[in-house]
Amino acid sequence: MALTATEALLHPSPAWWPGLWPGAWVLTAVLLAAWAALRALQKHSLRRAAEDEGDGTPDGTPDDTPQQRSGSYDQAA
Repeated sequence: MALTATEALLHPSPAWWPGLWPGAWVLTAVLLAAWAALRALQKHSLRRAAEDEGDGTPDGTPDDTPQQRSGSYDQAA
């Protein structure tokens, strides 16, 4: 957004600007893809660690608690 504002307000004319403008968008796409890949790896490792502990779910709660079986809603989440 800062680059868009700079272009809209200042209309930069240096020779390097046409190369910088698409480069910023490419960098944004690369960083987004890297973040998504790293987040997927993190989630996978957390799930694997939870399964290795034998809990069955990533948050450590058993798969079938008495509250889930009885359908009671008297406890806070």
